[in-house]
Amino acid sequence: MKFVSGFGYRLLSIALAAVASAMAGCVFAPTRSEPALPSAAAYPMVKSVARALASPEFRRGGWPADDWWTSFGDVQLDSLIAAAQVRNPDLDIARSRLTLARQAVAEARAGLFPDLAASAAVTREKFSANDLYPPPFAGNTYNQGQLSLDFRYNLDLWGRARDELRARLGEARAAAAQAAEARLVITTAVASAYFQLQGDLTRFQVTGETLVQRKAFERLVSLRAANGLETRLAVKQAQADVASVEANIIGLQNSVGGDKRALAALIGEGPDAAQMIKAPTSHFDTPFPVPAGLPVDLRAGGPDIRVRRWQVEAAAQGIGAARAGFYPNISLSAQIGKQSLELSQLLNPGSDFALVGPAIHLPIFEGGRLRAALNARYAQYDIAIDQYRRALIGAARDVADRMATVESVTRELGRQTEARRASEDAYHLAMLRYKSGLTDYLTVLLVQQDVLRQRDIEAALRAQRLQAVLALIKALGGGYGQVARALRHP
Repeated sequence: MKFVSGFGYRLLSIALAAVASAMAGCVFAPTRSEPALPSAAAYPMVKSVARALASPEFRRGGWPADDWWTSFGDVQLDSLIAAAQVRNPDLDIARSRLTLARQAVAEARAGLFPDLAASAAVTREKFSANDLYPPPFAGNTYNQGQLSLDFRYNLDLWGRARDELRARLGEARAAAAQAAEARLVITTAVASAYFQLQGDLTRFQVTGETLVQRKAFERLVSLRAANGLETRLAVKQAQADVASVEANIIGLQNSVGGDKRALAALIGEGPDAAQMIKAPTSHFDTPFPVPAGLPVDLRAGGPDIRVRRWQVEAAAQGIGAARAGFYPNISLSAQIGKQSLELSQLLNPGSDFALVGPAIHLPIFEGGRLRAALNARYAQYDIAIDQYRRALIGAARDVADRMATVESVTRELGRQTEARRASEDAYHLAMLRYKSGLTDYLTVLLVQQDVLRQRDIEAALRAQRLQAVLALIKALGGGYGQVARALRHP
């Protein structure tokens, strides 16, 4: 009973010391008010977005889901992106970083629970005959043994372990958003390379058709020259035109090969896999679906913005953990087991032992280390806030620019299609007049060159529109906002 009473007094003394030290911690821990997290509503979309939404290039509807690429209706694009998500090394790295962050959460969570360990030790020791040990120990050798259960629990009265856990949770959520961002970057890169291939293949096809026309025209000019109806100069000019188109075809073949090799690399395959990639099967000429009203919080839910948001959360919790370092650390420890100087007596009843007691650690002088660590956490929080604010500002502008680009390129493509059709009509009329002897070769050549130029411009604009739509998808987060809730509990 006296032992219990004495132990109780010791506990009371430690408790009073903890209270006093906690009050001291409140005095010496620096304090400041943290700036509030900026609201996405503070950075609204500019008016150009509203004007773009009113144009016929967009249609109201649900924003594409996380598999946004299926909106293009191209089976080959679907398979290429599926392959990239499985084999691309950048995505494997992002997933491994997410696993690492989640394990850090598990490690921090373990700090909230007590530690219990079993230990066993056997030592053989010879005691000095000239030391403190009396006979019969002095000068003799003994086998010592110990079996024990060790218990330790940190009370975490000031919430340091809990704040560390919340900080690790914020980092894990940021890692999950970074993995989604890496996925968006890779999938949009695959689609971009695929659309580039589509544009080059279209130009290759147009140039091939032009080569057929030029060769037919060369034969016609040669026949007319043989009958004295055309000059030798016109024949040489027609032959030069054929050679020029053939040179363009060689250049386009190299471009198509480069596009295929780029796609093969993005899906994690070697250059030989490029030969398996076929021509695209669709052009996606329909109006692009966008959410009704395009709320700013949709953009704020993109993976790049979420990364910054969770980094702010982690930095805020890190401040609490650093402040807790100014307060005393109180822990309880206990140990029970068997201990004997003679190994043969280890399991005897008399070999039992037990100990239990609290411990307190109070920082008194640490050379400013704790204050510097806390100020560093404040600085990290300020940086995270500023990065989040900058990301929101850039996101609002990026969406406005991308939507305006889609609208502008689509309208330009429409007018260019009209110009190409008019040029083709002019070419057919010129050919009829040439065959009837009503015009000369130079006139037909100029009209034919204009047809080729108009077709090239149209093919380039089609590719540009696909790239603009793709950039808009990426700017809006690629449907990440619909799955972000699944990442709140990594």
